[in-house]
Amino acid sequence: MVLEDTNWQSIASSLHSRLPLLLLALFTSLIGYFLLRFLLTPPIPKIDIPLPRQVQSGWKGETLSNPSIQGPDPSKIQCYCPATGQLIDTVVAATSADVDLAIEKAKAAQFKWRQTTFSQRVLVLKTLLKFILEHQGLTAHFAF
Repeated sequence: MVLEDTNWQSIASSLHSRLPLLLLALFTSLIGYFLLRFLLTPPIPKIDIPLPRQVQSGWKGETLSNPSIQGPDPSKIQCYCPATGQLIDTVVAATSADVDLAIEKAKAAQFKWRQTTFSQRVLVLKTLLKFILEHQGLTAHFAF
């Protein structure tokens, strides 16, 4: 069939007479798509992690006169704000065995993460985003 031989008027008339049915089918398809998307999308879980005392309102930490990661106890590391010299916390320094164990745990976690689907990864990232946004006031307050 050649394009010039096409009876465009009969095609237009046929489409015009079926227009309500075509619009109903399109509308139904769109509603079905969004309904399925809504029903099949898992809700973003809420994580409840106790926030450290350092981000609580009114917390005042000791200000170090000579800030350094080395404190009086060589087995501990001092974490401090470099802008103010304010001591944030002291943590136990990791041993070689601690580092090796952390590497093994990281390898196992990476292997498990590699086996997740894209949608599972998206859910994890959306959960983290939700937590960060819910606590952004404390985070911003602590950063300054």
